[in-house]
Amino acid sequence: MYWKRFLRYLTPVSNAVLVLTTVAAVPTLEGESKALQYLLQRWLGFPEFQLIPGQLPKQLPVNLPLPEKAKIVGSIAHSAESFEIILDVVQPPEQAKTFYEQQLLNSGWQIQKQDDSSNQKSGFVVSNSILDDNSTNEDMTYCSISHKAILSVEPANKFFSTTEIRPEVRLKLELSPSTSSSEFQCSVSKPIEKVQLPALVSPSEVEISGVFGMNLKTTANSYAVLNTKLDAQALMNNYAAQIEKFGWKRQDSKQTKTGIWNTWNFKDNQGQPKQGMLSITQLAGRKNEYVAYIEYH
Repeated sequence: MYWKRFLRYLTPVSNAVLVLTTVAAVPTLEGESKALQYLLQRWLGFPEFQLIPGQLPKQLPVNLPLPEKAKIVGSIAHSAESFEIILDVVQPPEQAKTFYEQQLLNSGWQIQKQDDSSNQKSGFVVSNSILDDNSTNEDMTYCSISHKAILSVEPANKFFSTTEIRPEVRLKLELSPSTSSSEFQCSVSKPIEKVQLPALVSPSEVEISGVFGMNLKTTANSYAVLNTKLDAQALMNNYAAQIEKFGWKRQDSKQTKTGIWNTWNFKDNQGQPKQGMLSITQLAGRKNEYVAYIEYH
């Protein structure tokens, strides 16, 4: 089945959090918990980090606001100065963004401006708008001189199955305790250089009801929910032609009763080999509705 293969393309940290939140619901011996932690550390290749299911990191020097009815999925402590927190929320991304902007600015945080001059289209696009980086560019970065901290707020809609889409918020906190308050600056930061996904424009017969995704330094993906009378093969042919013009080379193709996908190879700006995937999958129980998905890693 396509979705079994699809799981292999999920980012390792997302898989790890999924495993941990499942295990956290089942009582385990302390030794088993430590063994699981060690296994995941070895699997992901980052022995320094700590996974904390269902909780915030202990003794955080920063008081982080949480939206109403937010549920803490878990935290990742990359070091004593770097944390990532994943929240399930009930608010859509735009409302979550507004909540954090109001709460943080009222608490003395500043918006950290980014020098992003490229502003390129990436992934599935609608009406020529830019649709990369987690739910139509809702990400914001804040800076606190008093805490010597940088906080990135990333609200997004995420796919949890072929029929379920839920909002979440990711908080990424970076502390600089060894930097003096006089040296710590909330200055303009340059964007991390990222490999762009191809900008994919849908055929005129396609109506897009939602686009979601993320774009990081080493991986990126983009989802689109499509409503069309075109079949999966016609959609695949259209998007694949655009990807080939972008410079990716098709490697393999597979098809099932519910979907079709292709794998791709290309090189990034430094000449390093990358792998990509494009899939078109029909939504379960919904006629003329598909999920289109593209990623590289």
